[in-house]
Amino acid sequence: MEENRRISLGPEFLRCGICLDAFTNPKALSCLHTFCRDCLAQYAARRSSFPCPNCRRTVFLPSHSGIDGLPDNFWLSNIKEELTKKKKKNGALSGEEKCAVHQEEKKRWFCENCKHPICDECIVESHNGHRVTKFKELLAAKREEMHSLRQAVTEQVDSMKTQLEKTEEEGRKIIAMKGKVEAEIRNCAQAWCDMIRQKERQLLDKTATVTEETQILCLEDHERMRLAIIDISTMLDKVKATTDEGNLDEVLRGVEVLTTLRQNADEVKQTPAAIETSKISFTPLEVWPTELGEVKVSSIPDRRVKGRNKNYRDSGQLRMGGQHLLFPRNPSNRVASSRVVRVGGQECGQGALEEPSGLAVTTDKKILVSDWAKQVIQVFDQNGRFVRNVHLNDRGKVSPGRLAIDSKSRRIYLQCTVPCNSSRDKKIIKVLSDQGRHLFQLGSGLRRPHGVSCHTATGNIAILDTDLRMVVIMSRDGERQMSTFGCNLEHNAPPPICLDSIAVAPNGDIVMADWWYSCVKVFDPEGHVRFTFGSPGERGGQLNHPGGVCVDSRGNIIVADERNGRVQMFDASGNFARVLASRSDGLEFPNCVAAVDDGKIAVTDDGKKCVFLIEHDRA
Repeated sequence: MEENRRISLGPEFLRCGICLDAFTNPKALSCLHTFCRDCLAQYAARRSSFPCPNCRRTVFLPSHSGIDGLPDNFWLSNIKEELTKKKKKNGALSGEEKCAVHQEEKKRWFCENCKHPICDECIVESHNGHRVTKFKELLAAKREEMHSLRQAVTEQVDSMKTQLEKTEEEGRKIIAMKGKVEAEIRNCAQAWCDMIRQKERQLLDKTATVTEETQILCLEDHERMRLAIIDISTMLDKVKATTDEGNLDEVLRGVEVLTTLRQNADEVKQTPAAIETSKISFTPLEVWPTELGEVKVSSIPDRRVKGRNKNYRDSGQLRMGGQHLLFPRNPSNRVASSRVVRVGGQECGQGALEEPSGLAVTTDKKILVSDWAKQVIQVFDQNGRFVRNVHLNDRGKVSPGRLAIDSKSRRIYLQCTVPCNSSRDKKIIKVLSDQGRHLFQLGSGLRRPHGVSCHTATGNIAILDTDLRMVVIMSRDGERQMSTFGCNLEHNAPPPICLDSIAVAPNGDIVMADWWYSCVKVFDPEGHVRFTFGSPGERGGQLNHPGGVCVDSRGNIIVADERNGRVQMFDASGNFARVLASRSDGLEFPNCVAAVDDGKIAVTDDGKKCVFLIEHDRA
């Protein structure tokens, strides 16, 4: 009877729903779903609240402790520990396996010629004359080698962290010198009065250019070192358990991994630092008939001319257990020639963003950005210059999210979160004038509207409801519901768990980014699936939790590939075209995207808390 009451737990029971790996430091959310602590930290991305990756219920983090303040799921941890102990108890001890050929004999030896364990009978029959070593002695020697390698790699990581701190200090010095030089230039320009203002501007532009060049180099070294430390530290954690408890095959693979880690760490350390502190100075001329002065930079390394350092992650490949773990190459990635401009960062003063949560572009190329923290909509021109704020009438009562704009009626459709006394906040769609005046509210029949988009030609509004897993298409005045359809109509397909963004193509097709399954789905206006494209991964055309999607006037589908830190373009049929911008251009977690014109897009970044304007070659 006792045996009949046992419950069989599959391996997926102890896997995190974000990384799909075994739980590490499991944290329980208020909705009782559990995820790894590091997965939640990356998913939350310094936000005070976020939707549960599983049920989309809003989770509020403790104000002082953040992710670490969430309760540990000791129940899951205890189950994992007990299962591990049971596996060790029932598993065969190293060196005690029975020989497959001579079933009564134990594998006590390791043939170095054939590279596999053997028994006494095997030595006589088929391995006579081969070099053999006692199995336990070889295992002990290899474990000792792993200990030494792990210690060496750990010391290298510590050294790399010190070098990383020096790089950060160099970046701060560059910014300080930039401010000093700019002040000198302005003082000299004032003395020469209005007729030399044009020359003043030229010198300021040059100062900004050389400063940006030197700072970019410093940021590249910083990012390269940071990624190296993260990757190597992650691999050290993965092989730590193998060092003391793994069998011979796992130990041998661990030795190969640590040896490669050591080599790559050496390569990173031996790569020369990006720059010594470049002294940018300004020397005014005492007599100046044609020039105000000259901006100089003491030194810029040769690699600025020869080409940027290759990305640390592209330096090679490493496999363990048949999977790529470090340094993935992307030979099929086609990267566009792009110009990236950062807008609304914390350094900007007026127009600075704190928590950009939505993005839309008008037909006259005005860029609207909703700010969750400031509870306003900020307006920029197509070049990123701040124009004005659109203040909400009920500011302080709602938090703005995704938005869409109907340029013909000049109405703003804004998805908002309204705090409620219940544990779950209310989601609504507010319709505002271009000055922020409340006109009316959409929401009849909606439960939890998340994404919203406007069809330029008809003005119809497409709303994505993440609770109903439905798309609702309404007239621009909200009085007529044009159509409704489910988000997943393929036969035998898993249900959509986390749909994050919606866009309406010029031909009326509905395009949706599926955050959970890392793909994009395209529906016709009646709700029939035209096609699906994208799969989980890092190569060109693959996606890692896409956060936003838009369609330009030519029908190209542009996807904010959030976890891969890049923006990709696909043609109207879903074929991969190219990468428009990536982490090497400054992006971190792009999550909303909108087309400004055929050659320019705007992207909000949840990591950098700003908007990037990306000019690219037209497809």
